[in-house]
Amino acid sequence: MTSDARAALTRGVEGLRAASLAPVVRASDPAGDILRRGVAISAYNLLETFIEGRLEELTVHINLTHLHFADLSDRLQQLATQNLLNVASARARRMTKQDVRTFVEGLGRSLAAVHGGINLSSLTWLWSGSNMGADDFVTILKAFHVKDTMRAVDDLAHRFGFPKTLDPKGELHEFGQQRHRAAHNSAHQITNLWIPSAIDQLVKFSITFDAFASVGAGALRRGDADFLADDNWTTGNLGIRRITERANGVWAEHTETGGTRAVKIDRDLHTLTLAAAGRCTDRDILVISDQSGQIIDWSIPQVG
Repeated sequence: MTSDARAALTRGVEGLRAASLAPVVRASDPAGDILRRGVAISAYNLLETFIEGRLEELTVHINLTHLHFADLSDRLQQLATQNLLNVASARARRMTKQDVRTFVEGLGRSLAAVHGGINLSSLTWLWSGSNMGADDFVTILKAFHVKDTMRAVDDLAHRFGFPKTLDPKGELHEFGQQRHRAAHNSAHQITNLWIPSAIDQLVKFSITFDAFASVGAGALRRGDADFLADDNWTTGNLGIRRITERANGVWAEHTETGGTRAVKIDRDLHTLTLAAAGRCTDRDILVISDQSGQIIDWSIPQVG
């Protein structure tokens, strides 16, 4: 699994799961209250940090294309110019003078490329405010050709094993609001019941974001004509290949359409993962789950 941003996220999720079970965190006392607020803040921060880091990686991937700026959709051209300037202006105000100089050099190279081969900045996709909101999440995925975004996110999450949600956008918004309240209201209560739900939301929105953005980025880098012509192309072009842990100490590889019959079984997870990755197409997400059904890792092998 080659993404540094994803590796950092999975380590963070593992830490949150361990913290949620710690007696000191679960305690009904002032220390427990503070620690649970810290977990709530960390959970949403991990989502934001992952999305920002993953977009940096995908931007490097996209910039290896032969496409010109004029080949991009109107939406992406707007993000790569107006949104880029808005985000850059907001971030520059929080930087030191030396950091601004380096920052502006990269920004200039990206903007100068509007008349030739693309050299996108990862800021193209980002939010101008201090934190990512649900609308920002939607805007980013629309740029990767996911049109009815939150319905598509909910449908894909269900394919990964998450329950269907009546209002996925509201769920993401409330996730962010809980972080905000925990950070700014010392009296705000985070319950032991809410923390596992927050961790599930972190994984759900991370993996669906990664799947859509990565497959879309791969199509953009290839200059896929169908992708470029269809602002909802990514929604219907994702496949899932799974590796699941079995009770007898082995790992089993499954395709999404193959039911319970395993493609291959191996006691060595690393060996099986490498083989399964080689069988993935440029539209497949490879997901690893433990015996309890929790997603513990994933990748988009043809993108990284």
